[in-house]
Amino acid sequence: MRRSATASDAFKYRVWADETGDLRPSDGPLADWNPHPTGKPDQGPIDATVPRLITVEGFNTNPDGLADPWLPPGAKVTHGNNVDAYVDHDAPNGLADLDFRPSVTAPGVFDRVYDLPLPPLDSKAQSMAAITQLFYVNNWQHDFWYDSGFNEATGVAQDSNFGRGGVEGDSLRAEAQDAALAGARNNANMSTPMDGAPPTMQMYLWSGVTKVALLELEPLGKDFEVAIAQFGPPDFDVSAAMVLLDDGGGKSPSDGCEAPTNNLVGKIALIDRGNCTFETKVNFAQAAGAVGAVIADNVEAENVLNPGNDADTEDPTIPSFGTAMASGVALKAALKKNPQTAHMVGESSVERDGTIDNMIVAHEWGHYLHHRLVDCGSTACGAESEGWGDFNALFTTLRDGDDLDATYAASLYAAFDPTGYFGIRRLPHTVDFARNPLTFRHIADGEELPMGPPIEPSGASNSEVHNAGEIWATMMWEVYIALHKAHAEQGDLDFAGVRRRMADIIVPGMMLAPRAPPTSSSATPC
Repeated sequence: MRRSATASDAFKYRVWADETGDLRPSDGPLADWNPHPTGKPDQGPIDATVPRLITVEGFNTNPDGLADPWLPPGAKVTHGNNVDAYVDHDAPNGLADLDFRPSVTAPGVFDRVYDLPLPPLDSKAQSMAAITQLFYVNNWQHDFWYDSGFNEATGVAQDSNFGRGGVEGDSLRAEAQDAALAGARNNANMSTPMDGAPPTMQMYLWSGVTKVALLELEPLGKDFEVAIAQFGPPDFDVSAAMVLLDDGGGKSPSDGCEAPTNNLVGKIALIDRGNCTFETKVNFAQAAGAVGAVIADNVEAENVLNPGNDADTEDPTIPSFGTAMASGVALKAALKKNPQTAHMVGESSVERDGTIDNMIVAHEWGHYLHHRLVDCGSTACGAESEGWGDFNALFTTLRDGDDLDATYAASLYAAFDPTGYFGIRRLPHTVDFARNPLTFRHIADGEELPMGPPIEPSGASNSEVHNAGEIWATMMWEVYIALHKAHAEQGDLDFAGVRRRMADIIVPGMMLAPRAPPTSSSATPC
Protein backbone atom coordinates (compact mmCIF):
# COMPACT_ATOMS: atom_id res chain seq x y z
CA MET A 1 0.00 0.00 0.00
CA ARG A 2 1.14 3.52 -0.77
CA ARG A 3 1.31 5.91 2.11
CA SER A 4 -1.43 8.54 1.85
CA ALA A 5 -0.47 11.96 0.55
CA THR A 6 -2.48 13.37 3.44
CA ALA A 7 -1.10 11.24 6.24
CA SER A 8 -1.09 12.49 9.81
CA ASP A 9 2.55 13.54 9.62
CA ALA A 10 2.04 15.50 6.37
CA PHE A 11 2.76 19.23 6.16
CA LYS A 12 0.48 22.02 4.99
CA TYR A 13 1.63 24.56 2.37
CA ARG A 14 -0.16 27.76 1.30
CA VAL A 15 0.41 27.60 -2.47
CA TRP A 16 -1.20 27.96 -5.88
CA ALA A 17 -2.13 24.35 -6.62
CA ASP A 18 -5.14 22.10 -7.14
CA GLU A 19 -6.92 21.17 -3.92
CA THR A 20 -8.02 17.80 -5.28
CA GLY A 21 -6.68 15.10 -7.56
CA ASP A 22 -2.91 15.02 -7.85
CA LEU A 23 -2.51 18.41 -6.10
CA ARG A 24 -0.80 19.71 -9.23
CA PRO A 25 0.65 23.24 -9.21
CA SER A 26 -1.42 25.89 -10.97
CA ASP A 27 0.18 27.84 -13.83
CA GLY A 28 0.76 30.71 -11.43
CA PRO A 29 -1.13 33.21 -9.32
CA LEU A 30 -3.40 34.53 -12.10
CA ALA A 31 -6.59 33.05 -13.50
CA ASP A 32 -5.99 29.96 -15.64
CA TRP A 33 -5.52 31.11 -19.24
CA ASN A 34 -4.48 27.79 -20.73
CA PRO A 35 -5.92 27.06 -23.17
CA HIS A 36 -6.39 30.62 -24.43
CA PRO A 37 -10.13 31.41 -24.33
CA THR A 38 -10.27 32.90 -27.84
CA GLY A 39 -7.13 31.53 -29.51
CA LYS A 40 -6.20 35.06 -30.54
CA PRO A 41 -3.64 37.51 -29.10
CA ASP A 42 -6.27 39.77 -27.59
CA GLN A 43 -6.47 39.59 -23.80
CA GLY A 44 -4.39 37.92 -21.12
CA PRO A 45 -5.29 36.96 -17.56
CA ILE A 46 -5.98 39.82 -15.16
CA ASP A 47 -7.72 38.40 -12.12
CA ALA A 48 -5.68 36.89 -9.31
CA THR A 49 -6.53 33.57 -7.72
CA VAL A 50 -6.32 32.58 -4.08
CA PRO A 51 -3.54 30.27 -2.90
CA ARG A 52 -4.82 27.20 -1.11
CA LEU A 53 -3.62 25.38 1.98
CA ILE A 54 -2.53 22.01 0.57
CA THR A 55 -1.82 19.03 2.80
CA VAL A 56 0.77 16.62 1.47
CA GLU A 57 3.50 14.35 2.79
CA GLY A 58 4.76 12.98 -0.54
CA PHE A 59 3.22 10.93 -3.36
CA ASN A 60 5.96 9.05 -5.17
CA THR A 61 5.98 5.26 -4.98
CA ASN A 62 9.30 3.95 -3.72
CA PRO A 63 10.39 0.26 -3.95
CA ASP A 64 8.61 -0.41 -0.65
CA GLY A 65 5.34 0.86 -2.13
CA LEU A 66 5.45 3.94 0.09
CA ALA A 67 5.84 7.67 -0.50
CA ASP A 68 9.02 9.40 0.62
CA PRO A 69 8.20 12.48 2.76
CA TRP A 70 9.25 15.92 1.59
CA LEU A 71 10.17 16.94 5.13
CA PRO A 72 11.05 14.95 8.24
CA PRO A 73 8.62 15.03 11.17
CA GLY A 74 9.00 18.21 13.20
CA ALA A 75 10.81 20.12 10.45
CA LYS A 76 10.74 23.87 10.96
CA VAL A 77 12.08 25.14 7.58
CA THR A 78 11.95 24.18 3.89
CA HIS A 79 15.03 21.96 3.91
CA GLY A 80 14.02 18.46 2.88
CA ASN A 81 15.59 15.39 1.36
CA ASN A 82 14.74 16.40 -2.22
CA VAL A 83 14.81 20.19 -2.09
CA ASP A 84 16.43 22.94 -0.03
CA ALA A 85 14.55 26.18 -0.79
CA TYR A 86 15.62 29.66 0.33
CA VAL A 87 16.15 33.23 -0.89
CA ASP A 88 19.53 34.16 -2.31
CA HIS A 89 19.19 37.93 -2.44
CA ASP A 90 22.83 38.87 -2.81
CA ALA A 91 26.37 37.57 -3.20
CA PRO A 92 27.86 35.14 -2.46
CA ASN A 93 25.82 32.53 -4.29
CA GLY A 94 23.94 30.14 -2.02
CA LEU A 95 22.48 30.47 1.46
CA ALA A 96 24.55 33.23 3.08
CA ASP A 97 24.20 35.22 6.32
CA LEU A 98 21.38 37.53 5.17
CA ASP A 99 19.47 34.86 3.21
CA PHE A 100 16.81 32.68 4.80
CA ARG A 101 14.36 29.82 4.47
CA PRO A 102 10.67 30.09 5.43
CA SER A 103 9.84 28.94 8.93
CA VAL A 104 6.66 27.16 9.95
CA THR A 105 3.76 29.38 11.03
CA ALA A 106 2.51 26.57 13.27
CA PRO A 107 3.79 23.02 13.77
CA GLY A 108 3.69 21.34 10.36
CA VAL A 109 2.27 24.40 8.60
CA PHE A 110 3.72 26.95 6.13
CA ASP A 111 0.83 29.38 5.87
CA ARG A 112 1.86 32.75 4.44
CA VAL A 113 -0.12 34.46 1.69
CA TYR A 114 1.87 36.18 -1.06
CA ASP A 115 0.32 39.66 -1.48
CA LEU A 116 0.34 40.24 -5.25
CA PRO A 117 -0.21 44.05 -5.20
CA LEU A 118 2.93 44.47 -3.08
CA PRO A 119 6.54 44.25 -4.34
CA PRO A 120 8.27 40.86 -4.07
CA LEU A 121 10.76 42.27 -1.54
CA ASP A 122 8.13 44.08 0.50
CA SER A 123 8.71 41.98 3.60
CA LYS A 124 10.35 38.83 4.88
CA ALA A 125 6.91 37.21 5.04
CA GLN A 126 6.36 37.99 1.34
CA SER A 127 9.64 36.31 0.45
CA MET A 128 8.85 33.32 2.66
CA ALA A 129 5.52 32.85 0.89
CA ALA A 130 7.36 32.78 -2.46
CA ILE A 131 9.95 30.27 -1.22
CA THR A 132 7.18 27.99 0.04
CA GLN A 133 5.70 27.93 -3.47
CA LEU A 134 9.10 27.10 -4.97
CA PHE A 135 9.67 24.29 -2.44
CA TYR A 136 6.24 22.81 -3.22
CA VAL A 137 6.57 22.84 -7.00
CA ASN A 138 10.05 21.31 -7.03
CA ASN A 139 8.98 18.52 -4.69
CA TRP A 140 5.85 17.90 -6.74
CA GLN A 141 7.93 17.59 -9.92
CA HIS A 142 10.34 15.26 -8.08
CA ASP A 143 7.59 12.88 -7.03
CA PHE A 144 5.80 12.86 -10.38
CA TRP A 145 8.89 12.08 -12.46
CA TYR A 146 10.19 9.61 -9.85
CA ASP A 147 7.28 7.33 -10.64
CA SER A 148 8.31 7.25 -14.32
CA GLY A 149 11.86 6.16 -13.55
CA PHE A 150 13.75 9.34 -12.64
CA ASN A 151 14.81 7.86 -9.32
CA GLU A 152 17.92 7.32 -7.23
CA ALA A 153 19.52 4.85 -9.64
CA THR A 154 19.06 7.16 -12.62
CA GLY A 155 20.39 10.30 -10.94
CA VAL A 156 17.59 12.12 -9.14
CA ALA A 157 18.93 14.66 -6.65
CA GLN A 158 18.44 13.66 -3.00
CA ASP A 159 20.42 14.01 0.21
CA SER A 160 19.70 10.38 1.10
CA ASN A 161 19.13 7.70 -1.53
CA PHE A 162 17.97 5.13 1.04
CA GLY A 163 20.33 2.50 -0.35
CA ARG A 164 18.54 2.45 -3.71
CA GLY A 165 21.54 3.31 -5.88
CA GLY A 166 22.93 6.49 -7.37
CA VAL A 167 25.07 9.05 -5.57
CA GLU A 168 23.48 10.92 -2.68
CA GLY A 169 24.20 14.18 -0.87
CA ASP A 170 22.90 16.38 -3.68
CA SER A 171 19.40 17.69 -2.91
CA LEU A 172 18.28 20.40 -5.33
CA ARG A 173 19.05 23.98 -4.24
CA ALA A 174 16.01 26.13 -5.12
CA GLU A 175 17.02 29.79 -4.89
CA ALA A 176 14.14 32.25 -4.78
CA GLN A 177 14.44 35.95 -5.72
CA ASP A 178 18.01 35.26 -6.78
CA ALA A 179 20.40 38.23 -6.82
CA ALA A 180 17.43 40.58 -6.40
CA LEU A 181 19.52 43.09 -4.44
CA ALA A 182 22.26 42.88 -7.08
CA GLY A 183 19.87 43.88 -9.86
CA ALA A 184 19.37 40.51 -11.59
CA ARG A 185 16.05 40.50 -13.43
CA ASN A 186 13.98 38.79 -16.12
CA ASN A 187 15.64 35.40 -16.07
CA ALA A 188 15.84 31.94 -14.55
CA ASN A 189 18.43 29.22 -14.89
CA MET A 190 19.21 25.66 -13.94
CA SER A 191 22.72 24.40 -13.25
CA THR A 192 22.91 20.60 -13.32
CA PRO A 193 26.20 18.96 -12.33
CA MET A 194 26.74 15.22 -12.22
CA ASP A 195 24.90 12.94 -9.83
CA GLY A 196 26.21 13.55 -6.32
CA ALA A 197 26.66 17.32 -6.76
CA PRO A 198 23.68 19.58 -5.98
CA PRO A 199 21.78 21.07 -8.93
CA THR A 200 20.81 24.73 -8.47
CA MET A 201 17.65 26.43 -9.72
CA GLN A 202 17.79 30.24 -9.70
CA MET A 203 14.54 32.18 -9.99
CA TYR A 204 14.67 35.95 -10.55
CA LEU A 205 12.36 38.92 -10.26
CA TRP A 206 10.82 40.34 -13.43
CA SER A 207 10.70 44.07 -14.15
CA GLY A 208 7.36 45.83 -13.95
CA VAL A 209 5.58 47.08 -17.05
CA THR A 210 6.34 50.69 -17.92
CA LYS A 211 3.34 52.98 -17.56
CA VAL A 212 5.10 56.30 -18.20
CA ALA A 213 8.52 56.94 -19.77
CA LEU A 214 8.90 60.60 -20.64
CA LEU A 215 11.93 62.70 -21.60
CA GLU A 216 11.31 66.38 -22.32
CA LEU A 217 13.85 69.05 -23.23
CA GLU A 218 13.39 72.78 -22.62
CA PRO A 219 13.77 75.29 -24.22
CA LEU A 220 13.92 72.89 -27.20
CA GLY A 221 10.29 72.04 -26.49
CA LYS A 222 10.50 68.45 -27.70
CA ASP A 223 9.71 65.01 -26.29
CA PHE A 224 11.87 61.96 -27.03
CA GLU A 225 10.82 58.33 -27.09
CA VAL A 226 12.63 56.45 -24.34
CA ALA A 227 12.58 53.20 -22.36
CA ILE A 228 13.26 52.81 -18.63
CA ALA A 229 16.42 50.82 -17.95
CA GLN A 230 16.07 47.39 -16.36
CA PHE A 231 18.09 48.61 -13.38
CA GLY A 232 17.77 51.54 -11.02
CA PRO A 233 14.51 52.99 -9.73
CA PRO A 234 11.32 52.18 -11.69
CA ASP A 235 9.54 55.37 -10.53
CA PHE A 236 11.04 58.87 -10.67
CA ASP A 237 10.48 62.51 -11.64
CA VAL A 238 13.72 64.43 -12.12
CA SER A 239 14.54 67.75 -13.81
CA ALA A 240 18.11 68.98 -14.28
CA ALA A 241 20.48 70.38 -16.85
CA MET A 242 21.54 67.82 -19.45
CA VAL A 243 25.18 67.54 -20.51
CA LEU A 244 27.01 65.18 -22.85
CA LEU A 245 29.32 63.00 -20.77
CA ASP A 246 33.02 63.31 -21.54
CA ASP A 247 35.33 60.70 -20.08
CA GLY A 248 38.35 62.04 -21.93
CA GLY A 249 39.58 58.80 -23.44
CA GLY A 250 39.07 55.17 -24.27
CA LYS A 251 37.46 54.11 -27.53
CA SER A 252 34.97 56.98 -27.31
CA PRO A 253 35.02 60.05 -25.05
CA SER A 254 31.23 59.91 -24.70
CA ASP A 255 30.72 56.18 -24.00
CA GLY A 256 31.09 56.60 -20.23
CA CYS A 257 33.36 53.60 -19.87
CA GLU A 258 35.87 55.63 -17.84
CA ALA A 259 35.33 58.15 -15.07
CA PRO A 260 33.89 61.42 -16.46
CA THR A 261 36.21 64.40 -16.72
CA ASN A 262 33.50 67.04 -17.10
CA ASN A 263 31.21 68.34 -14.37
CA LEU A 264 28.13 66.14 -13.89
CA VAL A 265 27.17 67.21 -10.38
CA GLY A 266 23.40 67.67 -10.22
CA LYS A 267 23.06 67.04 -13.96
CA ILE A 268 21.52 64.46 -16.28
CA ALA A 269 24.23 62.76 -18.34
CA LEU A 270 23.79 61.92 -22.01
CA ILE A 271 25.92 58.84 -22.76
CA ASP A 272 26.60 56.85 -25.92
CA ARG A 273 26.09 53.11 -26.06
CA GLY A 274 29.04 50.77 -26.61
CA ASN A 275 32.34 49.39 -25.25
CA CYS A 276 31.10 48.53 -21.72
CA THR A 277 27.92 47.54 -19.91
CA PHE A 278 25.05 49.94 -19.38
CA GLU A 279 25.37 49.76 -15.60
CA THR A 280 29.10 50.55 -15.81
CA LYS A 281 28.28 53.76 -17.67
CA VAL A 282 25.57 54.84 -15.25
CA ASN A 283 27.64 53.96 -12.18
CA PHE A 284 30.49 56.18 -13.45
CA ALA A 285 28.02 59.01 -14.06
CA GLN A 286 26.43 58.55 -10.63
CA ALA A 287 29.82 58.55 -8.91
CA ALA A 288 30.53 61.87 -10.63
CA GLY A 289 27.36 63.38 -9.17
CA ALA A 290 24.83 62.87 -11.98
CA VAL A 291 21.17 62.65 -10.96
CA GLY A 292 20.04 60.82 -14.11
CA ALA A 293 21.34 59.22 -17.28
CA VAL A 294 20.14 58.82 -20.87
CA ILE A 295 21.96 56.26 -23.02
CA ALA A 296 21.71 56.77 -26.79
CA ASP A 297 21.91 53.79 -29.11
CA ASN A 298 24.89 53.57 -31.44
CA VAL A 299 23.06 51.61 -34.15
CA GLU A 300 19.76 52.08 -35.91
CA ALA A 301 17.23 49.64 -34.50
CA GLU A 302 13.54 48.88 -34.85
CA ASN A 303 12.88 49.33 -31.13
CA VAL A 304 13.99 51.98 -28.65
CA LEU A 305 17.04 50.95 -26.65
CA ASN A 306 16.06 49.30 -23.36
CA PRO A 307 19.27 49.11 -21.29
CA GLY A 308 19.62 45.72 -19.61
CA ASN A 309 21.16 44.89 -16.27
CA ASP A 310 24.51 43.30 -15.51
CA ALA A 311 24.31 40.70 -12.74
CA ASP A 312 27.98 41.21 -11.92
CA THR A 313 27.66 44.97 -11.36
CA GLU A 314 26.06 46.81 -8.46
CA ASP A 315 22.86 48.55 -9.48
CA PRO A 316 23.05 52.35 -9.78
CA THR A 317 20.38 54.24 -7.88
CA ILE A 318 19.80 57.13 -10.29
CA PRO A 319 17.11 56.89 -13.00
CA SER A 320 18.21 55.81 -16.46
CA PHE A 321 16.65 55.84 -19.91
CA GLY A 322 17.59 54.31 -23.23
CA THR A 323 16.78 56.07 -26.49
CA ALA A 324 17.26 55.57 -30.23
CA MET A 325 20.36 56.61 -32.17
CA ALA A 326 18.40 59.32 -34.01
CA SER A 327 17.23 60.76 -30.70
CA GLY A 328 20.82 60.80 -29.46
CA VAL A 329 21.88 62.77 -32.52
CA ALA A 330 19.05 65.26 -31.96
CA LEU A 331 19.88 65.62 -28.25
CA LYS A 332 23.54 66.32 -28.98
CA ALA A 333 22.61 68.91 -31.62
CA ALA A 334 20.29 70.67 -29.16
CA LEU A 335 22.99 70.74 -26.45
CA LYS A 336 25.47 72.33 -28.89
CA LYS A 337 23.09 75.19 -29.63
CA ASN A 338 21.77 76.04 -26.16
CA PRO A 339 21.84 74.80 -22.57
CA GLN A 340 18.95 72.39 -22.10
CA THR A 341 16.97 71.22 -19.07
CA ALA A 342 15.85 67.61 -19.23
CA HIS A 343 12.75 66.33 -17.48
CA MET A 344 12.77 62.57 -16.82
CA VAL A 345 9.57 60.87 -15.66
CA GLY A 346 9.21 57.14 -15.13
CA GLU A 347 6.42 55.04 -13.68
CA SER A 348 6.21 51.25 -13.69
CA SER A 349 3.95 48.60 -12.27
CA VAL A 350 5.06 46.45 -9.35
CA GLU A 351 7.68 43.86 -10.23
CA ARG A 352 6.65 40.23 -10.38
CA ASP A 353 8.44 37.29 -8.83
CA GLY A 354 9.37 34.46 -11.18
CA THR A 355 9.59 32.29 -8.06
CA ILE A 356 5.79 31.99 -8.03
CA ASP A 357 5.42 31.48 -11.79
CA ASN A 358 5.01 27.72 -11.68
CA MET A 359 5.46 27.31 -15.44
CA ILE A 360 8.93 28.86 -15.28
CA VAL A 361 9.79 26.52 -12.42
CA ALA A 362 8.50 23.59 -14.49
CA HIS A 363 10.60 24.80 -17.44
CA GLU A 364 13.75 24.83 -15.33
CA TRP A 365 12.88 21.41 -13.92
CA GLY A 366 12.71 20.17 -17.54
CA HIS A 367 16.34 21.25 -17.98
CA TYR A 368 17.33 19.39 -14.83
CA LEU A 369 15.54 16.20 -15.89
CA HIS A 370 17.15 16.36 -19.34
CA HIS A 371 20.68 17.10 -18.19
CA ARG A 372 20.72 14.43 -15.51
CA LEU A 373 19.73 11.81 -18.10
CA VAL A 374 21.47 13.02 -21.29
CA ASP A 375 25.05 13.99 -22.09
CA CYS A 376 24.52 17.43 -23.56
CA GLY A 377 27.47 19.37 -24.93
CA SER A 378 26.29 20.76 -28.27
CA THR A 379 24.18 23.72 -29.35
CA ALA A 380 21.64 21.32 -30.83
CA CYS A 381 21.30 19.54 -27.48
CA GLY A 382 20.98 22.92 -25.76
CA ALA A 383 18.04 23.68 -28.04
CA GLU A 384 16.53 20.30 -27.24
CA SER A 385 16.87 21.14 -23.55
CA GLU A 386 14.98 24.41 -24.05
CA GLY A 387 12.33 22.35 -25.79
CA TRP A 388 12.16 19.90 -22.90
CA GLY A 389 11.81 22.85 -20.52
CA ASP A 390 8.92 24.29 -22.50
CA PHE A 391 7.33 20.88 -22.87
CA ASN A 392 7.41 20.18 -19.14
CA ALA A 393 5.73 23.54 -18.51
CA LEU A 394 3.01 22.63 -21.02
CA PHE A 395 2.83 19.07 -19.68
CA THR A 396 2.18 20.50 -16.23
CA THR A 397 -0.49 22.95 -17.38
CA LEU A 398 -2.75 20.62 -19.43
CA ARG A 399 -5.78 19.46 -17.44
CA ASP A 400 -8.46 16.89 -18.05
CA GLY A 401 -11.18 18.48 -20.19
CA ASP A 402 -8.97 21.12 -21.81
CA ASP A 403 -9.41 21.65 -25.56
CA LEU A 404 -6.60 19.61 -27.11
CA ASP A 405 -6.67 21.66 -30.32
CA ALA A 406 -6.44 25.06 -28.61
CA THR A 407 -3.42 27.33 -28.03
CA TYR A 408 -1.22 27.21 -24.92
CA ALA A 409 1.35 29.70 -23.68
CA ALA A 410 4.15 29.40 -21.13
CA SER A 411 4.84 31.78 -18.26
CA LEU A 412 2.17 34.44 -18.63
CA TYR A 413 2.59 35.79 -15.10
CA ALA A 414 6.26 36.75 -14.98
CA ALA A 415 6.35 37.86 -18.62
CA PHE A 416 3.47 40.34 -18.20
CA ASP A 417 2.10 39.13 -21.54
CA PRO A 418 -0.96 41.35 -22.14
CA THR A 419 -2.26 39.00 -24.85
CA GLY A 420 -2.15 35.76 -22.88
CA TYR A 421 -1.24 34.18 -26.22
CA PHE A 422 2.54 34.20 -26.71
CA GLY A 423 3.93 33.93 -23.18
CA ILE A 424 7.71 33.97 -23.56
CA ARG A 425 7.84 32.50 -27.07
CA ARG A 426 7.30 33.64 -30.67
CA LEU A 427 4.19 31.54 -31.17
CA PRO A 428 1.80 29.66 -28.89
CA HIS A 429 2.12 25.90 -28.62
CA THR A 430 -0.68 24.17 -30.50
CA VAL A 431 -1.36 21.36 -32.93
CA ASP A 432 -3.29 23.88 -35.05
CA PHE A 433 -0.94 24.41 -38.01
CA ALA A 434 -2.72 27.65 -38.93
CA ARG A 435 -1.66 29.17 -35.61
CA ASN A 436 1.79 27.59 -35.29
CA PRO A 437 3.18 26.49 -38.67
CA LEU A 438 6.80 26.10 -37.52
CA THR A 439 8.53 22.99 -38.84
CA PHE A 440 12.01 21.52 -38.50
CA ARG A 441 13.35 23.69 -41.33
CA HIS A 442 12.71 26.79 -39.21
CA ILE A 443 15.72 26.06 -37.02
CA ALA A 444 17.92 27.11 -39.95
CA ASP A 445 19.23 30.67 -39.97
CA GLY A 446 17.95 32.64 -42.93
CA GLU A 447 14.79 30.55 -43.23
CA GLU A 448 11.85 32.94 -43.40
CA LEU A 449 9.23 32.46 -40.73
CA PRO A 450 5.75 31.59 -41.99
CA MET A 451 3.47 34.40 -43.11
CA GLY A 452 -0.03 34.68 -41.75
CA PRO A 453 -0.25 33.83 -38.04
CA PRO A 454 0.65 36.49 -35.45
CA ILE A 455 4.30 36.13 -34.40
CA GLU A 456 6.05 37.83 -31.49
CA PRO A 457 9.56 38.79 -32.72
CA SER A 458 12.38 37.43 -30.57
CA GLY A 459 15.22 39.47 -32.04
CA ALA A 460 17.35 36.30 -32.27
CA SER A 461 18.27 33.92 -35.07
CA ASN A 462 16.32 30.76 -35.84
CA SER A 463 19.17 28.62 -34.52
CA GLU A 464 19.29 30.41 -31.15
CA VAL A 465 18.58 27.74 -28.55
CA HIS A 466 15.24 29.11 -27.34
CA ASN A 467 13.92 29.61 -30.88
CA ALA A 468 15.14 26.19 -32.05
CA GLY A 469 13.81 24.73 -28.79
CA GLU A 470 10.32 25.84 -29.74
CA ILE A 471 10.44 23.35 -32.61
CA TRP A 472 11.37 20.48 -30.28
CA ALA A 473 8.67 21.47 -27.78
CA THR A 474 6.06 21.68 -30.55
CA MET A 475 7.03 18.22 -31.78
CA MET A 476 6.69 16.73 -28.29
CA TRP A 477 3.41 18.58 -27.76
CA GLU A 478 2.02 17.07 -30.98
CA VAL A 479 3.04 13.60 -29.79
CA TYR A 480 1.40 14.15 -26.40
CA ILE A 481 -1.86 15.49 -27.85
CA ALA A 482 -1.97 12.63 -30.39
CA LEU A 483 -1.55 10.17 -27.52
CA HIS A 484 -4.53 11.70 -25.70
CA LYS A 485 -6.68 11.55 -28.81
CA ALA A 486 -5.72 7.97 -29.64
CA HIS A 487 -6.48 6.62 -26.17
CA ALA A 488 -9.70 8.66 -25.94
CA GLU A 489 -10.82 6.95 -29.14
CA GLN A 490 -9.81 3.52 -27.84
CA GLY A 491 -11.28 4.22 -24.40
CA ASP A 492 -8.53 2.31 -22.64
CA LEU A 493 -6.76 5.09 -20.69
CA ASP A 494 -8.11 8.14 -18.90
CA PHE A 495 -6.36 11.51 -18.81
CA ALA A 496 -4.12 10.59 -15.87
CA GLY A 497 -3.25 7.30 -17.54
CA VAL A 498 -2.18 9.00 -20.77
CA ARG A 499 -0.18 11.54 -18.83
CA ARG A 500 1.69 8.77 -17.03
CA ARG A 501 2.18 6.85 -20.27
CA MET A 502 3.85 9.91 -21.82
CA ALA A 503 6.17 10.33 -18.84
CA ASP A 504 6.97 6.62 -18.97
CA ILE A 505 8.06 7.10 -22.59
CA ILE A 506 10.12 10.23 -21.90
CA VAL A 507 12.40 9.05 -19.08
CA PRO A 508 13.57 5.77 -20.70
CA GLY A 509 13.77 7.59 -24.04
CA MET A 510 16.18 10.13 -22.61
CA MET A 511 18.25 7.36 -21.08
CA LEU A 512 18.75 5.79 -24.52
CA ALA A 513 20.77 8.86 -25.53
CA PRO A 514 24.56 8.78 -24.98
CA ARG A 515 25.17 9.36 -21.28
CA ALA A 516 28.07 11.05 -19.50
CA PRO A 517 28.13 13.37 -16.51
CA PRO A 518 27.28 16.92 -17.68
CA THR A 519 29.03 19.82 -16.03
CA SER A 520 26.28 22.41 -15.99
CA SER A 521 23.43 23.87 -17.95
CA SER A 522 21.99 27.35 -17.88
CA ALA A 523 18.57 28.13 -19.26
CA THR A 524 17.13 31.54 -19.93
CA PRO A 525 13.36 31.36 -20.34
CA CYS A 526 12.97 34.74 -21.99
